[in-house]
Amino acid sequence: MKSGILVASLLLMAVIVAPAGGAFTTDNLLIAVDEDGSASITINYTLSWIETIAVFFKIADPAQELKSALEDALGGFP
Repeated sequence: MKSGILVASLLLMAVIVAPAGGAFTTDNLLIAVDEDGSASITINYTLSWIETIAVFFKIADPAQELKSALEDALGGFP
């Protein structure tokens, strides 16, 4: 009985942790820099099945997460 619970727990952890390494797949990335130094970034991406479920249940917003990560990495936007 205890070994069954252990196996089930390990399988559950594997299912939860495995998608973390996959992240989303970038299909297209376009960075346009103007002469005045301003830039626009356009990214098209595909979500994994687990990320799609998270978006469906409004657990995560990948567009907002990506925007926040870019702002943090690039020093923010005006």
